[in-house]
Amino acid sequence: MGDRYLVFVWDSGESSVAPSSLPDGYRSTLWRPSWRRLVPPGDSEPSLYVWWLMHHLRGFRNKSYAALVVYSRGDVAHRSLVFPPSFVFPFMRPDDLQIGLVSTAPSHRRRGLAVFAIRDVLRRLGRPGRRFWYLTEESNEASVRAATAAGFLVGGTAFKHHRLGFRRLGSFELLSEGVARDR
Repeated sequence: MGDRYLVFVWDSGESSVAPSSLPDGYRSTLWRPSWRRLVPPGDSEPSLYVWWLMHHLRGFRNKSYAALVVYSRGDVAHRSLVFPPSFVFPFMRPDDLQIGLVSTAPSHRRRGLAVFAIRDVLRRLGRPGRRFWYLTEESNEASVRAATAAGFLVGGTAFKHHRLGFRRLGSFELLSEGVARDR
């Protein structure tokens, strides 16, 4: 059992990312894990502990695991995780990154926080030769809008294979590549 996803790509060096600003009352930070900082402050998503463990056990092919977190009055209003290549994304090159688990709290939606966060990740972590990936379920219209508004191009489609019946343990297989073919 699995799911179909749209695959978006953005190549560093091919286009620059103009700085954007947050609405009043918001602030952002690029969080990076450490032995003492397991998850971004104020975020308690259980899967974050698994990603922290993967980072420290070298389950990723580079050390760029991070999260762009947007806060409002100390609360997490938005989070976009940045994943290096791993068994989950076997098609990625060693220096590539995938922006995923993009989540905006319901009371903060429709304010451009996702587009800001995605663009800020591209601006902060982009460098020549690095490709960014963004995958979303085909039916997730808000996520598709955010990816295209941030400057991503549709790169094809993918299928997520589930492992042991768990969605989070699955891996993605590119079905059609489009833009992604020029790797």
